[in-house]
Amino acid sequence: MIGGVKYRMFLVLAVAIFVACSHEKTPQVTIEQQIRQYTQPWIGVPYKLGGKTKEGIDCSALTQNIYTNVFHVELPRRVVEQRVEGLPVARDSLIAGDLIVFRASLFGRPHIGVYLAHDEFIHASSSKGVMISSLTQGYWRRKYKTARRLLDPQGHLITNGVAVD
Repeated sequence: MIGGVKYRMFLVLAVAIFVACSHEKTPQVTIEQQIRQYTQPWIGVPYKLGGKTKEGIDCSALTQNIYTNVFHVELPRRVVEQRVEGLPVARDSLIAGDLIVFRASLFGRPHIGVYLAHDEFIHASSSKGVMISSLTQGYWRRKYKTARRLLDPQGHLITNGVAVD
């Protein structure tokens, strides 16, 4: 009788361990997916210098909005302030969430966007509004200036070169 109870307890425990080990983990949502999911409703919103809403938004307000709502990180409002945040990163080392800075336009204003993946970035274009563009496209390839990294690959804020939870 005692042997039977031990055997049954062993079976119950073995089944419980098997079930616990075989349970599929919920897949992690990548930084790229988080940005795309958050910004999808913003695609097509018109550009408006100084704008911050879906009625109209400029490039630095869009990057500020993404960082605030996706990563809970406060960015300064203006491109000239955002472009010095974080750490410099080489063009061939970009990861999702990096800020992409472009040379000044004809109007003398620099431009900024957020890198997604595979040379794509999201930004508020002065001519087409919020959109996804490619860094390999001639205009953006020529205008690319630098990139800044504020987050590590897991989405943690980097401070003084070290990720902070």
